[in-house]
Parts: sequence; structure tokens; C-alpha cells
Amino acid sequence: MLVAIDPKLSDGVDGWLNPAQAIRLKAAHILTLQHLVDAISGFGYRWHTKVPRISEKAAGQIVHWLTDPSTASALGVTLNARGLKTRSGLNRNGPDKVPAVYAARTGIVPLENLLIPRELDGATDNVVRKHRHGSQHFWYADPITSWWRPWRTNLRALRGRS
Repeated sequence: MLVAIDPKLSDGVDGWLNPAQAIRLKAAHILTLQHLVDAISGFGYRWHTKVPRISEKAAGQIVHWLTDPSTASALGVTLNARGLKTRSGLNRNGPDKVPAVYAARTGIVPLENLLIPRELDGATDNVVRKHRHGSQHFWYADPITSWWRPWRTNLRALRGRS
């Protein structure tokens, strides 16, 4: 007797995907289907570049399986258009429009995805705010003394004037 079971987000990738792909995903710390959906949604179309030895073709097969209506309804998730199409293939003003800040995170990321840690953003610490304001004041306070006066003095010395 064969029993059909629907996938759940908490299921491991090794139970639903090709064993070779599952081993590579696990090596990249993508252990469950929820982690897989988050990776695709967070990194976009080229999510597979974060997983060693997963080709674009294999990534396409995984995304195709996740977007299959039966799988998508069983998991209760819909992948964002950003994970399905290349950046140039997205319709910027249509239904594929990607929010300005999506999957914010720290690290080396596009500026629109940058998440500044709470302890560094200056929202709670008056000392950080004070220093930030002080540094801006230092650079913008007096343009005459910051760059013009030394430049003018050097120019006069070069021309032989006092």
C-alpha cells in the first residue's frame, strides 16, 4: 500500500529532494524546506550561488518543484517573483515589483538589503548620536578653515606672494 504525504515546511530537504542536492544544501546550512524557501526569497534568482556545486539547472528544478501548484498549496507558501526571475527579467512597475527593502540582513549585501545592527544604528544610544552629530559638524561647520585657508596659503606661496 502506497501512502501519499504532503510536504511541510519543517520537513528536511533530504526527504523531498535528490540525495546529492540534499547533501549540498545541508552543507550550506539549508536543512529544512523552510530554510530553502527563505534562501530563495532572500537571495533571489541566483540563490544557488551560495550553495557549492548546485548548478543553475538544478536550482531551476528545485524552484520548479516548489512552485508546482500541489507543492505550493501543501507548503502554504508562494515564492516571490525575485526568486523566479533574473533581475533584468522583473517588471519593475508591474506585479513583479520588488519592495525597496527585502530580506534585510547584515554582511556584504546590496545597499537596499542592508540591515544595520540595532547596537550600531544610533537609535538608542545618545553617545553614538552625539558623536555622529559631532563628526558631521566637524566636516561641514567651517568650509573656510577646513580647506580654503590652507589651499589659499599654498597657492600664494607657489605664486611668490604673501
